[in-house]
Amino acid sequence: MNLSKKLLFILITLISVFILYSQKVFYVAGLSSGIFRDVDSDSVYSSQYYPNSGYHFGFTVEKMIGKNLAIQSGLLINTKGLGFLDKQNNYNINARYYLFYLDLPISGKFIHQISKNSMIFGTLGVFIGYGLSSSVIIRVKRDPSFKHKEYLTVKWGFNKETDDIKPIDYGLNSGIGFQFKNVLIGIIYDLGLANNALDRSNKRVTNTRVLKLTLAYRLR
Repeated sequence: MNLSKKLLFILITLISVFILYSQKVFYVAGLSSGIFRDVDSDSVYSSQYYPNSGYHFGFTVEKMIGKNLAIQSGLLINTKGLGFLDKQNNYNINARYYLFYLDLPISGKFIHQISKNSMIFGTLGVFIGYGLSSSVIIRVKRDPSFKHKEYLTVKWGFNKETDDIKPIDYGLNSGIGFQFKNVLIGIIYDLGLANNALDRSNKRVTNTRVLKLTLAYRLR
């Protein structure tokens, strides 16, 4: 079993154990806006990038450890990636990278009860993710008479000669939200700390950034 499969097995095992001892379970879905920080010693490549829209869905579980404090975790399919626009002479090249990760967040949840049925909360924690699949859409326009669209995928792995990006991601997350009865809405920001670049010549660093608008429903 290689490192990637071992990590995936550990993620699923951890969340399975957490579910057994959790008190609350939520189904989660929402919108994601992702971009990459991409820099080296000489250039800021991400200055040419723009946020790419996507989605996330999955479930979270929660266990109270105090009157106003809980620990929460979950498993989410989360869209990360970026948009890239390059204008050269008469050509416009627009590329959208959709990277689909399985994320496991672990956060502390700080709760302030407003009434019997409503509360506001803040979260702070970490996440670890694993890249599952990808989709790259490239559009080339020269003039109204020439348009070209191409679909590609990225290669996940650790070999800088044959692969495009490392599959393992991790970082910090924070969020705020409001809950009324069994319905929850929140905003969460994921700050990637893993350097996903395979070619680190000239001290190149790439990190994920994702802003999520989340809607959740309590199942139990």
